[in-house]
Amino acid sequence: DLEDASVSSAGVQAAAQTADAAAVWNGQQLTFSDVRVPARIEYESDLIVDADKLPADTAAKSFQVEASEGGAHMTFRFSGLAGCETALYIRGLHYDPPAGRLGASQILMSVDGYTGETRQAARQIGYTTERNPWTAGRSDYLVNLRYHEEALDSIRLTLPGAGTYSFDSIEVVCQPMTDYPAQAAELGREVLTDLDIHEMGGSAATDKITGRISVSEPRILCLQIPPTSGWTAYVDGARTPLLQADTMFSALLIPEGTHDIELRYQTPGLRIGAVISAGTLLLLLLFTIVYTIISAVLSAGERRLAAIPEGEYMKAEEQMHKEYERETEDE
Repeated sequence: DLEDASVSSAGVQAAAQTADAAAVWNGQQLTFSDVRVPARIEYESDLIVDADKLPADTAAKSFQVEASEGGAHMTFRFSGLAGCETALYIRGLHYDPPAGRLGASQILMSVDGYTGETRQAARQIGYTTERNPWTAGRSDYLVNLRYHEEALDSIRLTLPGAGTYSFDSIEVVCQPMTDYPAQAAELGREVLTDLDIHEMGGSAATDKITGRISVSEPRILCLQIPPTSGWTAYVDGARTPLLQADTMFSALLIPEGTHDIELRYQTPGLRIGAVISAGTLLLLLLFTIVYTIISAVLSAGERRLAAIPEGEYMKAEEQMHKEYERETEDE
């Protein structure tokens, strides 16, 4: 998957780059030859309601499994392939607790792979229900049980508690790995060199990464950097849109030839935060100056009044009152 993760102000140029990158990306991906393996489903009949009415194999679509107290197990038996990665592919998973119960906010479902009676791999699905405030609404899971030279022949799925588990489909997938080493080597043939992460004081933190790359044709440079808004990229000094690749990484479209790559990081909102802070400090300084001037004027007036003897103060006030009355009569 390749998406434009650059800021919207990049406009038409970013859109064009994304289109060009997608074309390059389609020619650079690993090719997969995954096989859907038919599997027979076995249920723990004493812990699953109406187990005899449930689908007998993975060809079934949209079915429900109602587990009793303490949970239950489903076992998928199949003829696996040797020298491959084996996975359980679940689509449309949904959980409903028993009537009258709120149910858990998260459910951990174990997925174990076996060859005969030997457990070869163990995984878990962390399914979040609608009660979980942090749920992303995820319902599809590809549970990879790793690569094995010896073929797996069964997978055990644990339903951890009472309730109804709904599935759009469940499949067993085998991915042969015969061609993977050669494909990976080809994709890794042209890589970033002269890499410098410019550590800040030996702390392993950085706000700048530089390197150089030479490519024989337009390529996608995939970076192990999350596609966050703080990063900007430059190819030969020209700002270049950062793309989002493989869901969680950043990428750059690199034209043919040798190029200098620079990545810079600035905390989002840092500049506007600095402007707001400086403006606030300036207002505080102005307020302090005005307050000091007003306080000085008031203090001076109070000192002048305090310097007039009490009797003289009354005479001065009467004199001012008489002068005010004369001026009023003259008008």
